[in-house]
Amino acid sequence: MSTCKDVAKKAGVSIASVSRAFREDISMKADTRDKILQIAREMNYYPNTIARSLKNKQSRTVGIIVSNIDNPWYMLVIKHMEKALRKENYRLLIMFDDGEPGTEQETLLQMMAAQVDGVMFTPLSAKSKETIQVLQSQGISLLQLYTQWYEDISALVIDDEYGVYIAVRHLLEQGYRRILNVGGNPHSYARAYAEFGLEPDPKLFLAFESKRIESEIENRLTTAQVDAVLAIANEMGTHTINVFEKLGLSYPRDIGFMMYDDISWVSMLKISVIAHPIETVADMAVRCMLNVIQNSHTSDPGLVHSSIKPYLIRRQSTQYMSPTSK
Repeated sequence: MSTCKDVAKKAGVSIASVSRAFREDISMKADTRDKILQIAREMNYYPNTIARSLKNKQSRTVGIIVSNIDNPWYMLVIKHMEKALRKENYRLLIMFDDGEPGTEQETLLQMMAAQVDGVMFTPLSAKSKETIQVLQSQGISLLQLYTQWYEDISALVIDDEYGVYIAVRHLLEQGYRRILNVGGNPHSYARAYAEFGLEPDPKLFLAFESKRIESEIENRLTTAQVDAVLAIANEMGTHTINVFEKLGLSYPRDIGFMMYDDISWVSMLKISVIAHPIETVADMAVRCMLNVIQNSHTSDPGLVHSSIKPYLIRRQSTQYMSPTSK
């Protein structure tokens, strides 16, 4: 097996230069780096990053804990995260907690056992506080993603309250009045109604946690004179479409429809959405995480708190059709 010394000898450079080439040191001339990397490929040499990490007391690994593997949006964000981390010479370790607080705690401890430098996670509740303190005592940096439960931990959140507000406001502007809110923030929902001098019907709100969500949606659609539906997240959107098919409803002819996350099938079906900028979310998450890691050993590491606003994409599904035109 070829060694760093073998590559250096053949390239006519020092061992330190070989190391710098693999670190993509910008101070090294491009042609020298390319020559070293080409020779390394020919000799099937790759640096032992694990050994280097142990020597530096850093694994150069960032972990991410995912709660909803079924939502393609999360997977797209992770794809861009991995690419951004790779550019910084970090690896990404992915684990899943299945949306269960107990599993979240186990997974956090598994991340610690894997000796990651930092963990990005979407907290499910405040129940993992003691586990988090264990990780912090071991010098592991933490970043809350999308939502925030812990005030003393850095966070990158998405302002979904604003997203619900602009979604409901758009539907009201289009002429809809009986908007079924499936999983959206009730305060933002009411705020949009108030700006139109209206008050929402309490029967038009369904909590995200409902175990019989499709039955609940069907019940509201058949009894509450609903003229539009706002479904939060890919999962709620899919449940809503299933009910539409069961009841023989089509949008926008029979009902307005809007959901979260602009993934490919949503665009193909011409559904209006509240979208989140995937690459921006990924890049900001990586930047925040690395900032927390790099500042963790300073006298005043501070906290990182950033927020991303979603935006509206109008499509055919919210093209209001008055009762006379239906």
